[in-house]
Amino acid sequence: MKINRTVYRVGVIAVFVIANLFILRGISSVIAFVKSGADREQMMAKVLKVNDYYKPVFNWVNLDNPGREFIAKNQGEVQRDYSDSWYVKNLSQSVNTKKGIADFFTDSSRVNLFKIIDFNKENNLTVHGTTLNHNIDINFFSADGKLVAFDDKNVHEIYKIYQNDSLITQQDVYSNYKIVMLLEDGFWRIRHMVRNDTTLIDKQRIKTVEENIVQRKGKQLLLNHKPFYIRGINYYPKDTPWEMYGDKFNDTIIAQDFRLLDSLGFNTARVFVNFNDFGKEEVDAKMVNQLKQTLDLAQQNNLKLVVTLFDFFGNYDIINWTLTEQHLKGVVAPFKEHPAILAWDIKNEADLDMQVHSEEQLTSWLNFAIQRLQFYDPNHLSTIGWLHPHPHFAESSTTDVFTFHFYEDVNRFNRTYEKWSSFSDKPVVVGEFGLHSYKKLIFGNSEEEQLEHYKTILDKIDAGEKHFIAWTLYDFPELPKKVFGVLPWKTLPQKNMGLFTTEGKPKLVLKAFEAIGMRPNQEFNSVENSYNLNNSEKKNEKVVKSDGINLSDDKLKKSEVEKQLADNQKAEVNESTTKITSSIVHEKQNINVVNTTDKSIDTAKPKKLSWFEDKWDSGYYLVIGVFKEQANAKNEQQRLQHHNLQVSCYFDKPKGLFYLVDGPYSNNSLIIPAKEKIKQAGLDSWLLRK
Repeated sequence: MKINRTVYRVGVIAVFVIANLFILRGISSVIAFVKSGADREQMMAKVLKVNDYYKPVFNWVNLDNPGREFIAKNQGEVQRDYSDSWYVKNLSQSVNTKKGIADFFTDSSRVNLFKIIDFNKENNLTVHGTTLNHNIDINFFSADGKLVAFDDKNVHEIYKIYQNDSLITQQDVYSNYKIVMLLEDGFWRIRHMVRNDTTLIDKQRIKTVEENIVQRKGKQLLLNHKPFYIRGINYYPKDTPWEMYGDKFNDTIIAQDFRLLDSLGFNTARVFVNFNDFGKEEVDAKMVNQLKQTLDLAQQNNLKLVVTLFDFFGNYDIINWTLTEQHLKGVVAPFKEHPAILAWDIKNEADLDMQVHSEEQLTSWLNFAIQRLQFYDPNHLSTIGWLHPHPHFAESSTTDVFTFHFYEDVNRFNRTYEKWSSFSDKPVVVGEFGLHSYKKLIFGNSEEEQLEHYKTILDKIDAGEKHFIAWTLYDFPELPKKVFGVLPWKTLPQKNMGLFTTEGKPKLVLKAFEAIGMRPNQEFNSVENSYNLNNSEKKNEKVVKSDGINLSDDKLKKSEVEKQLADNQKAEVNESTTKITSSIVHEKQNINVVNTTDKSIDTAKPKKLSWFEDKWDSGYYLVIGVFKEQANAKNEQQRLQHHNLQVSCYFDKPKGLFYLVDGPYSNNSLIIPAKEKIKQAGLDSWLLRK
């Protein structure tokens, strides 16, 4: 018994001693951590995390030095420590603390900072600020490599000054600084920092292009001086919702879906840029290229895109605004003149973040983001998609369009729409709305109820400003768990919000769009209105490579057309293939084409070809192939006839493309067996309504 008690006591004492050792170690670490002169790398890693929050743009405008050479290693070290010094300075003034300043400023230079902090404490002032860029011009680098002097020119500084936690003023200026830094203990510290002068930021918006770009005039949108009404859909590919870009990016699927939107009469799609997926402040060039492909596909299919930025973003504090700056520069600037962009949506349902962040913090960030967006792209429109709209952004902000989302009781829509339409001096867009069609027993909604919901909303919009973007094109077979979780009462409704089922079957809700007069955008023309290649019906002939030539373009003079055709006739086309672009699955089918050249083109007197349909009847069509070259379309039509598929060919004059189609079908129920027959022949198809 005594032995057991002794063992027990020894165990208790050992646990007590070990616990106290850990406590003492923790206390000593904290003391060492916060004391002046603490280890810089430890402080930066555990507290400041500079690399996560502060990423201003650095431009080295001059590295010439008459003495010691200023090499890349010196440049990197000075930039790192100078950037960290700014971050610590701004962070210290935002909470009025002197901790950490000694690690980045020498004894003499920190005196002035301490005086500022003491003054602010006495007057209950705090200064929250950041810098967006630094332009370094080296003046002197000492022979021993321990002193560097430089000018920091046109530093973009933003400061918000608070008294008793209330904002009293904000500064947005360019400043010039004289800087001297010393190398001490392996780190560069600021010895001398003097601001010479400041200039207010000129926020004037100067457009560089207007043709083919949607413009705002009062409450009206114009495209090339004609009224433009947004008929839009929020878009994710059916099989990759919320994961459109990255490894799952598929341009074939997007092209197919954009053609479908075009055929239904939509002229706009809204897509989303995930802040994290696109590389945060270090924007991924691969993702930007995928966005460019999306924009190009939209342009090819008569669509404009609303690009929603900063999805899944939440760093709104001013100290983090450099992340916003870098992201905008990387994503927005490359597309400032792209004609497919209708508008940039700064943030999806930003008001939801006011549940976590203060209204003042979020609205300040939104105003900043809008201003910087318009700096990088002065041409395109800007908006914010609100779930619960903020009055300031409906009327007073510099956004061009006011957008709100509606998922409330449909009986409230008319009053809500009238309220914001009359309140805002901007064009009003209903940027999201819809109703799911999932029904189990007595729970949920039928397709008929979804149709009535849409009709109520669309009828009101069509009688008003006519701008809308519905949610969404497809039902989704699966949703990402990281976004929606696994609870069925959350996922099942969201999976069934589409205009089409997961099998691609149209829902009744499409009738609501027909009721407001939506029709296909593309105008197909019979071959009588196109150019003629009448000898291409002969066997073993030659195909004219006519890519890039559109004889219907009245801007091309006849001589220019003839010259281009002559140039193309000289080129030998060896084993050419044509892509069937109507693939619903992740594959592409190539069609071998005979090497031929046609020298009998008559642009003045086009002749009718017997294998073309002359009349385009109303109904539903299944598109099997799209071709740039007429002879290729004919060859493929003949091949399909061997599969007992009687397809017709139409020429889309504006696009210069030949479409092979099966149809028309007057009843939706006939489409599925027809589509199955095409599939059995080893082909894919997509739906077109005329």
